[in-house]
Amino acid sequence: MGCTVNPVVGYEARLGEHLITPSENPQTVVVVGGGPAGMEAARVAALAGHKVTLHEATPDLGGQINIAGRFPKNHGIGDITKWQEREIFRLGVDVHMSSHLEPGEVAAMGADVVILATGAMHMGDGFTQTAAPHLDVDIAPDARIVRSDDLILDASLDLGKSAAVLDDIGHYEAIGVCEFLLERGLDVTCVTRHPVFAPEIEKTGRAQAALRRFYRLGNFRILSDSLVLAINQGSVEVRPVEGIKAETVPADTTVLVTYRKTFGREWIEFADAGQKVFFVGDALSPRNLQTAIREGHLCARSLDTPGLDPLWNNM
Repeated sequence: MGCTVNPVVGYEARLGEHLITPSENPQTVVVVGGGPAGMEAARVAALAGHKVTLHEATPDLGGQINIAGRFPKNHGIGDITKWQEREIFRLGVDVHMSSHLEPGEVAAMGADVVILATGAMHMGDGFTQTAAPHLDVDIAPDARIVRSDDLILDASLDLGKSAAVLDDIGHYEAIGVCEFLLERGLDVTCVTRHPVFAPEIEKTGRAQAALRRFYRLGNFRILSDSLVLAINQGSVEVRPVEGIKAETVPADTTVLVTYRKTFGREWIEFADAGQKVFFVGDALSPRNLQTAIREGHLCARSLDTPGLDPLWNNM
């Protein structure tokens, strides 16, 4: 059993929130990052009576969920972080927005505990395909390539009439990207290393429901078990993961749905300097929302629960 919103589902006897009591040793806690992992850590630490300060580099709390909520049929995902936001203010967390911190600034605060939830982001123009990390994709200088974030955030983008979506992750992000493009009248081909479309969310039924919508919306095609070999102006070259023969797919725009990279690795030195530091969520390794919230929750619980692994490795 598991739950994205409530990470103690299945472990209520040991970790139910009714077991959180005022800490016998209240500590000063600084949380860097106001996404779902950071807010969950701040919320639970505040529930236990710790003095918590949270710093978020952008003007808004919520992190990547603010982008995810803008995909078609996905606005409800923002309910999670909006609830977290209300709770941390209710519990008296000292929240600072538009507050970008460097390691030295955090060290000068003299906090007992620092929780780093700085997240992950796309960096640079390159990307790696998980099924063939050795493969260098040939990218033409005039190829039109867009990251999924920019696709949603920049309404001025000229996308053309056709698009290829390279989905390396297999979660809802690719569904949202494909639907966004189809709603704008583009012909869409989804190229994925996975054997089926969006397998990470298939068990919820959302992938199947999305496919029914897609085939009604316009021209949609899936190339599963496949890799992108080259991105050209107006097309991409694709072949099966274990195959040899390549196929040319029309694509005025290629949208990349690939893994992000952990942001803020300069904090590792800070952690090695003797400060009591925890990395949670994508700051530790880019994964999913359920993992991020779980790690933030357990990290805060570990401050008062001897023997509790803040990453749940011993559960």
